[in-house]
Amino acid sequence: MTLALIRAEIDRFLLSTEPEVLCIQGKWGVGKTFAWKQYLSDAVEAGNVALENYAYVSLFGLGSLDQLRYSIFENTVGSKHAAKGPDIETFGARLANGSSLARKLKPALEFGAALFGRENAVDVLAKASFLTVREQIVCLDDLERAGKNLEVRDVLGLASSLKEERNCKVVLLLNDEQMDAASKKEFNAQLEKVADLSILFDLTPKEATQIALPDDRKTQDLIRPRIEDLGIVNIRVIKKIERLADVLLDHLKGLDEIVLEQAIATLTATGWSIHQPEFAPPTREYFSYNPLIEAMRDQDGNNENPSHPWAEVLKGYPYFESHEMDEIILVGAKAGYFDGAALRSAAEVLQHTRRLSGNDSSLSQVWKDKYHGSLTTEDDEFIEALYGAAVESIAQVSITNLSSAIYMLREYDTDERADNLIGLYMQAHDGEARNFFDIKNHIYARYNDIDQGLRQTLANKLDNFEDHRDPFEVLKQIGSNSPWNDDDLVLMSKQTPEDFEKFFEELSGPSLKITIEALLAMGKSNRDGAEDLLVSATEALRRIGRKSPMRERKVKAFGISLEDEGSGE
Repeated sequence: MTLALIRAEIDRFLLSTEPEVLCIQGKWGVGKTFAWKQYLSDAVEAGNVALENYAYVSLFGLGSLDQLRYSIFENTVGSKHAAKGPDIETFGARLANGSSLARKLKPALEFGAALFGRENAVDVLAKASFLTVREQIVCLDDLERAGKNLEVRDVLGLASSLKEERNCKVVLLLNDEQMDAASKKEFNAQLEKVADLSILFDLTPKEATQIALPDDRKTQDLIRPRIEDLGIVNIRVIKKIERLADVLLDHLKGLDEIVLEQAIATLTATGWSIHQPEFAPPTREYFSYNPLIEAMRDQDGNNENPSHPWAEVLKGYPYFESHEMDEIILVGAKAGYFDGAALRSAAEVLQHTRRLSGNDSSLSQVWKDKYHGSLTTEDDEFIEALYGAAVESIAQVSITNLSSAIYMLREYDTDERADNLIGLYMQAHDGEARNFFDIKNHIYARYNDIDQGLRQTLANKLDNFEDHRDPFEVLKQIGSNSPWNDDDLVLMSKQTPEDFEKFFEELSGPSLKITIEALLAMGKSNRDGAEDLLVSATEALRRIGRKSPMRERKVKAFGISLEDEGSGE
């Protein structure tokens, strides 16, 4: 049954005063309760609910029919308050003013409490109060999770009684697949006798997004197509992904749209993996998927290596990189929050490399036209075209495409021209920041085979990188609440206690405390170079603290003890 037909049937149900029982079945998380409450709220707002009162009761944990009856009474509100639900005011109003019976029960309860004890008197009240439930809508949710002493037969019998004897409209929301065998058999035997209409709530991914992501706002616009790509239909999972996506996009404000799209694609897939592992690819399988490699395997008819185990699920999904940003998003998705500074830093690096690699179309065209697109291209013709295109786009080419070209040159041409490409690439990027030469910050490099000569050249550059920035200016930038990155950390880790002593004494005003606290936090980040930074910064503060009693007091405010020479605390 389509979502449109389900909604039409629920709207008809709410607008009619005719007593009836509507059963809505569906798997856990598909949105039965979410949709019911949303459609009810919409109908209330439009004035399209015929009956005046409404009660929603989850059967989860209810252990007896008396408990269920009293819960229906207790949770009954005016239909106009259906979205809000019951509170102490609505409950008190029903006891005090809801009906003449409720008013009459009050002195009886007081007398019964004095004579028989309050517990027995409450039991009497629970049974008697149910007499006030009539000509209203009653929603009974989570039938499959009722307590062991509340039988399916009893619940269905009560639903039938509410319809036949109290002129109520009853909605049953449940997942019959979660019932034990005996309960499911009983349910199937009785349902036909009780329910006037039974609906299977089985949504398509597009219908799931219509329910869970109905608004026209940035987060939902970015998530919606990714949910549909992966085929996610669990509303709870979708809403969890949406909540984290709001936080993620807030950290990435102002960055290129292509970076935001990749971040959302990664969050959606990893969020699905975390919250529905029985259906989704494991996160490592997701990160190792390379659509270009899969496409080449398909075109080459390469059956020597098996396809990626989740290729059919991920085929067409817009994920083209394995980058540090993706790792940070994975960690954040598991934890429920993100390391904002690290996330922003990694995203900025990705943005830079994406801008550079977005202009290597001439090299890609050679692969497309002369390799994959033709069986008549001569080997020498292809190699010359490949080398020429690589040289032409050397400043923009991605590591993956460059490595592919180098592989072909080593196999069909000469190592000399392959190594020449590496040299040209390093020259073209001589002015890049240190983290540009970290292999993990480039497309596919972490999970795919990159030419060893290229990999080693990048590693050597990284190890011997000279950062010519003014360390004091970088320190002040860190203290201005600007996001810091690994390059900043490495530069700070190379400063001596004497350097930091001079820097700290040059700082003044409100920035002094903020900068020192930010630097110490950086030193406790467990990243490469953090320990060296913390040791030097701590020793610098100790040196300053030893210059006078008042300075010692100021230094101790940062948690630095002058006596504890071996600790950064």
